[in-house]
Amino acid sequence: MVDPAPGSPTHVSRRERRAHRTRARWRRIAGITTSVLLVISIGLVATETVRLGGTERPSLAAGTVATTIRRATTTTVATAPTRPCRSPLTDTAPLRLWIGGDSLAGSLGPSLGAVAGQTGVVQPQFDSRVSSGLTSPGFFDWPTHAAKEMARLDPEVVVFIIGANDFAAPMNTTPDASGDPAWKATYTKLIDDMLDALGADHRTVVWIGSPSFKDDRNTQIKQLDELMSDEIAKHAGVVYIDDYKLFTDADGKYAASLAPVDQPDATPVLVRAGDGVHFTTQGADRLAQTVFPLIDAQCKVTKQAVPGVVKAVIQTEGSTQVVTGGRGGTVQTTPPATSPPTTTPTTAAPVATSPPSTTTTLPVESTTTTTSTTAPKGSG
Repeated sequence: MVDPAPGSPTHVSRRERRAHRTRARWRRIAGITTSVLLVISIGLVATETVRLGGTERPSLAAGTVATTIRRATTTTVATAPTRPCRSPLTDTAPLRLWIGGDSLAGSLGPSLGAVAGQTGVVQPQFDSRVSSGLTSPGFFDWPTHAAKEMARLDPEVVVFIIGANDFAAPMNTTPDASGDPAWKATYTKLIDDMLDALGADHRTVVWIGSPSFKDDRNTQIKQLDELMSDEIAKHAGVVYIDDYKLFTDADGKYAASLAPVDQPDATPVLVRAGDGVHFTTQGADRLAQTVFPLIDAQCKVTKQAVPGVVKAVIQTEGSTQVVTGGRGGTVQTTPPATSPPTTTPTTAAPVATSPPSTTTTLPVESTTTTTSTTAPKGSG
């Protein structure tokens, strides 16, 4: 375009034309910057990395996602105990943790004990009795045994898993035992007696029911677990963990493989042994990862952890440790690696020698170390 002649009404100086072009360029830059900032703002609000209005809802920013998922997963199974916990905890005065129950405790005990013992301020001990239950005191009398152990060890937190053998009791042989008032009353009394033996009126008790089975016995197992849950809810200081839900898929059915509780989108791992009853090592870890946060939330053991100190997991004399390979299949039980000490250990974990294992095929009743009557027909 030809510039207007000098002196004409439409004449614009060269300096003014340059200033006009500069202003236009900055207007374009400002427009692009505003658009970019608007897109970023919308993205941040959509992902809840930032919030408008000053609300206090949790953020999904990096570093908080795993915590949020872990807490949500755990609270679908149980909530943390509310009974006050002793403080401070130290490596010379650790929290006394006792884990007991049927053969499933023989897997949970080592897994939970390892996690808790790593803090240096928890002394774990486990007591697993193969084929035991509350309905077979002639084979193994849990209330009597537990009362003696509570007096001897005086644990501050108790974790007890039971029920895998009780579903087969004579009072629970019908497909729909929920319609039998006598069965409910009988088992409710057994639960209450066991809670009394564990000292649930003055110590924290975490009660765990039976997980689902691979076969068709889940109707009875679920009814038994529901009865446990209802009765446990009546007792202050006692927490019930829904083990059945923890080991079923989204449809509530038995699952041999599941993703870790704190990584629901991860690749599933084998959590159940080939017998469809016992846990693999990963399965025991899955349950331990559900139980430990409850204890940690109550007693703040992680915050009080002593670096470099590890408490060895003590196996009660007469107990059995149930070990399964990652592929499931046979179940191995081992005798105790150590005998219970007369006082709480105050040093780091010693190097324990591994006793020879005895491998058996199920049923595992034949491996029990108790000297009692014939084992009842059961699974755990």
